[in-house]
Amino acid sequence: MNRTTLMTIAWLLFVVDIQAADWTMYRADSARSGYTPEQVSEELVLQWTHESPHAPTSAWPTRNRQQFDRA
Repeated sequence: MNRTTLMTIAWLLFVVDIQAADWTMYRADSARSGYTPEQVSEELVLQWTHESPHAPTSAWPTRNRQQFDRA
């Protein structure tokens, strides 16, 4: 890169202040408000999907689980 390009990039880094809302703790603040002043785009677009190569299976395949309160 030449010197002019480097100077332009350096100037942009110092002058342009592009920041997202900073969530420094869970749900944004000590009140747990979960609020951000940033605007969400009106048009949402699907970015990705996932298809599992395997069918879902039961977490407990056997039925011999203990019954605690059959009353």
